[in-house]
Amino acid sequence: MNLHVNAGVLHYGLSVFEGLKAFESPTGEHLICNPKANARRMRAGAERLMMPDVPDDIFVSAVTEAVSLNREHVPSYESGGSLYIRPLLFASGSMLPLKITDQFSFVVTVTPVGNYFSENATGISAAVVPLDRAAPRGTGAVKAGGNYASDMYGLHLANERGCDTSLYLDPLENRFIEEFSVANFVGIREGKYVTPDTPSVLPSITNKMLIQLAKDAGIDVEVRPIDFKEEISSFTEVAGSGTAVVLSPCSRILDQNGNEHTFGQLSTLGSLRDRLVRIQRGEESDVFNWMHSVTPMMKTMHQVDEDPERVLRNVLCAVSSGELQAELRSHISQSDNTQNKLAVNDTQGKVVNKYTDEATLKRMYDRLAGSYHKAGGDRIVAAAHCSSLLLHHLPVSRRGRVLDAGAGTGEAGSVLKEAGFRHLTAYDLSDNMLDYARKRGVYDVAIQGCLPDSPFNDAHFDAIVCAGCLAPGHASPATYAEFCRILRPGGLVAFSIPRTYYESIEGQGHRFAIETLRRVRAWEHIFEEKRSYFDEVEAMYFVFRRLESAPSQSQEDRAYLATEKERQSFYVFP
Repeated sequence: MNLHVNAGVLHYGLSVFEGLKAFESPTGEHLICNPKANARRMRAGAERLMMPDVPDDIFVSAVTEAVSLNREHVPSYESGGSLYIRPLLFASGSMLPLKITDQFSFVVTVTPVGNYFSENATGISAAVVPLDRAAPRGTGAVKAGGNYASDMYGLHLANERGCDTSLYLDPLENRFIEEFSVANFVGIREGKYVTPDTPSVLPSITNKMLIQLAKDAGIDVEVRPIDFKEEISSFTEVAGSGTAVVLSPCSRILDQNGNEHTFGQLSTLGSLRDRLVRIQRGEESDVFNWMHSVTPMMKTMHQVDEDPERVLRNVLCAVSSGELQAELRSHISQSDNTQNKLAVNDTQGKVVNKYTDEATLKRMYDRLAGSYHKAGGDRIVAAAHCSSLLLHHLPVSRRGRVLDAGAGTGEAGSVLKEAGFRHLTAYDLSDNMLDYARKRGVYDVAIQGCLPDSPFNDAHFDAIVCAGCLAPGHASPATYAEFCRILRPGGLVAFSIPRTYYESIEGQGHRFAIETLRRVRAWEHIFEEKRSYFDEVEAMYFVFRRLESAPSQSQEDRAYLATEKERQSFYVFP
């Protein structure tokens, strides 16, 4: 990812982030814990820092996609580990003066983890530090990046005193417990679940779930100020609560006078923690609706065979990747678990797209191939219109090698062949679709693969036609840079994008990529129009010409072109 040197996140720390986890269940299902709660908390943080918020549906969709794309990195159920998910919203635009920038980026990263304090499973130690973690009316209650940077020195002081982590008291009176370094303080006192009530501490989603479990178990819950000096010795159990730690037992706390306060092993808290973990790992029924299931990538889509016309129509009419994923999920059988586990690896060495749930998409198109025209494929006019645009704008002298990108069953190739094009190459995700395209006898070669990746040499084609695959959940915005790479100078590319998708927030990635390549003189705009795509669905149609050179690229522009194929799916909010 490229950032302006004066990006607001670098100079002023303008960022909020979240932390949540995905788990593997005993049946191999992948479950994300309470993503909607994290979405709400990030929106609250964005509002406090004057940042545009990420809509809940985009947040959950992005988190789900990140897990789906990294399934092989989710620790196995037997390992007891999890996949830690880090959504991050930050000011990526230039912001040298202290004023709100017009560009923010939202990204999601994942990494496999074990237990946060596994090396201290019997109990961590904490030292009260003579520092304030957050001001009373500051940003302590939101998950801002700077809050954690300020804790580094507190951790250092605690470590110098031989302790694992820091414990903060309130900044006004230095009397009431605030929180541990990266976790809420929770404890058992007189049989009650007690946790601080303070406006300057991040409300832990894990703590809220534990409170709900405590109430469900008939345990009294007190959310109130906790006087450290007067009450700490009366706690029988103490722990730190948070996404990373779940509940990490604290065996001792060292106060500022050097007095040591010790606590027993987690009993009541341990039972609450164990129940939460069972729910997270799919071992116990989720009666609270916390867990979000990530749809397995390749299951039997029996409804594709039963009602192919409805499936094709819903896929073509999808206006977002999330809507497409929902459509695919609605056609997935929940019964064939054994076959599904085998099918995940049944790619036969073929390339798969990293932009969405591509294995499911490939399987769907493979199954649709035989009934494509009967299901309504003959009503898709994009291939014919993109071909006609190419015929209109491409000189006869340049009608050499042509790539049909997302060829499907070969509609565009048939139009071009009839018009006199002789050297046509078909490229498509679906093997079965390509089999039907080959039967038309119009292509020199038909190759299976996924945009934006392609096996073609630089400047290999005189023209490219791409109708249908620049759609929700299909080829990513990095595809345009790939087109420029494989297109000869002076060559044309004609393509279509569903209009509603193109004009949406998610479609911003396409608009940004198209404009950037124009700005760096990689291609020039020749033609565009709005026109029918499929039934009542309208599309944007474009024609661009690959330029001979790009004389005025800035360093930022060159970096964009060099790395565009490596870009992951993220959103920029104006």
